[in-house]
Amino acid sequence: MHRLFLLPLLLLLVATTPNAQDQADAGLKRAGLVVTVKLEDAKGQPLVVRRGDGASLFLWRVCGDYHRSAYAWYDWQNSRVVCGGYGDRGIEPGEYVLEGSPGGYGPFRVNFTLTRNGTLEYSHRFEVWRRVITLSFVDPAGKPLKEIASPPQYQAGWQQVEGFKTRHLVGTLRAHPGQSRFRTGKGFSRDNPEPEQQLQKYATDGGKWYIAVLAGADGRLRAGGQVWEGDFKGKEWDSPIEVELQLDEAVKKRPLANKDDPGNRSLLGVAEKDRINISFKLGHDLLRPELDVPAEWQRNGNTWTAAVPPGTRPRWRLTGGPLFCLPWKALPRADADGSVSVSYTTQHPEIAVSAATATMREWWDFGHAGHADYDVESTMYQPIGDERRLRTLVGDTELAEILSRGELCLVAGGGYSQEWSEAIVIHGNPPQRKEAQALRIGGDGVTLSGVVKLNAAQKTALKSKRLLELEVPFTGVSFRGVTAEGSGLPAVCASIFPLSDEKTALRLKQVETDLAARDERPNIVFIPKDAAESLLGADKSTSDADLKEWMGEDVFNALPDRECRLRFGRFGAWYDTRRVVKSDEHGYVLNNRIELKPGTKYVMYVWGGSRDDLKPDARVEFTYEGKAVDLGAIVLPDYTKSAD
Repeated sequence: MHRLFLLPLLLLLVATTPNAQDQADAGLKRAGLVVTVKLEDAKGQPLVVRRGDGASLFLWRVCGDYHRSAYAWYDWQNSRVVCGGYGDRGIEPGEYVLEGSPGGYGPFRVNFTLTRNGTLEYSHRFEVWRRVITLSFVDPAGKPLKEIASPPQYQAGWQQVEGFKTRHLVGTLRAHPGQSRFRTGKGFSRDNPEPEQQLQKYATDGGKWYIAVLAGADGRLRAGGQVWEGDFKGKEWDSPIEVELQLDEAVKKRPLANKDDPGNRSLLGVAEKDRINISFKLGHDLLRPELDVPAEWQRNGNTWTAAVPPGTRPRWRLTGGPLFCLPWKALPRADADGSVSVSYTTQHPEIAVSAATATMREWWDFGHAGHADYDVESTMYQPIGDERRLRTLVGDTELAEILSRGELCLVAGGGYSQEWSEAIVIHGNPPQRKEAQALRIGGDGVTLSGVVKLNAAQKTALKSKRLLELEVPFTGVSFRGVTAEGSGLPAVCASIFPLSDEKTALRLKQVETDLAARDERPNIVFIPKDAAESLLGADKSTSDADLKEWMGEDVFNALPDRECRLRFGRFGAWYDTRRVVKSDEHGYVLNNRIELKPGTKYVMYVWGGSRDDLKPDARVEFTYEGKAVDLGAIVLPDYTKSAD
């Protein structure tokens, strides 16, 4: 098997913190830890949250006086929260705050500190429990009402706890001159006003309406113009509460809103003889089904079963985790015995990708979820020596589409601002940029994307489920920023510029530092695009008069000499704001787009814990030979513990 390996360049590291080889090797490996928080009501029972109840959830990684969002989700089937990071790739060791509000159970907060060998399971018990109250709607003659104008409403009287507050961890470095401060684009307008919402009526269950409340919490129940307030703990709520209504004739003409669940009857559960059993047999244990109606799932290997009330025609879809799902599809009609069966098989073509650097190989670790722009189920990662093997799970129809197009699109998003961060996508719907014929890495954060044109042999390899080999060309810069304990730092950034420019850069840095101490440091200069391009040319082409006009007299006079003025005019800071690289949430930097000249010596200044662009954390020298530069793990100070 042919493999492409580009050896890391020997680097000279001069940093404010130690970076021994053993630390570097260990620092490249991500912990990939997953924390679960079990949720229970006041009686120790699992929470019951139905679709439409509403739920919020936030996970924050605390970085000293700063915070950064991490990814967590509710696992309702097991009544817990899973803190697993984007793409199910785990979260870094560190301090975290989990905040949420599951349905009406009220707000909660769990603080935990995560270490590589520490606790991974926590629990939280709420002070309330769920009970179902029955309302009996009758007309003035005492006869049950089959329909009502509006459903009863319950609201828990929660007082929200004060939210977690620190400073959000944002970028450290300045934008370069000529870069617009504002994004432009077409505004959103609506030609036609929103149509008026059509009034509806609601069917009762023979006059009965069932509503869930939270016992133990002050709340308010409204129905038929009446209001009940209290904690709903007493036995008096065991008996139906009669509500007398006079139904207006106009209400009877409205369309029915809830014919599939009259009176919220599903809250009582469905009798065994009065339900439709749905069975899914899936081709891989990574997949799971979903219905667009509430359902309790049971799993036995790759077989999932659920039951729904008779008369319902739910739709179904498959998902592989929080990052993707297939479109909704209609279920087949139930058999005579009330059962529905769905089978879904998968193809297993494998794609071996040769990684260019050690940092890149470690970045691919711990991932097993995908994001489907096209009908592709998921991607798993399987380490095979020095390679990463990506196994795609696609259905027969999806594989046929890929083979017919002859194009395979691979996308990996590790960008810290991407909602689908750190997912791998393999699908047959390539991006519009046809020039992207090979994979490339770069941009803000870590992204990998490109289109691979499949030849006849590669098509055969996919169709016959044999191994398809691809090579990832990488000639850029890669490294990982970690703490002394080996935890990946989010929001690591670095600026790279020629070593020959460092003398001027450090002189300008000292000037900016002195000005900042007097609160006189110039703001970012926004120079017109044509002028900015001129500044990037030969020094002699730019006059002092032009510099003064572009940057303003105050900024011009604050800088001591022509070299400093030219550099500040080019970059708006002492470092190069055009050659900036940024990390993902795990501290990995993979940038293949930065312009470097072969045979040139460069210096790189790195910021991790420092939130001050005048105080970098580390300095690295390297020579670019036109090949991949892998600087390994760079140990950086953790985030400051006190606010400015």
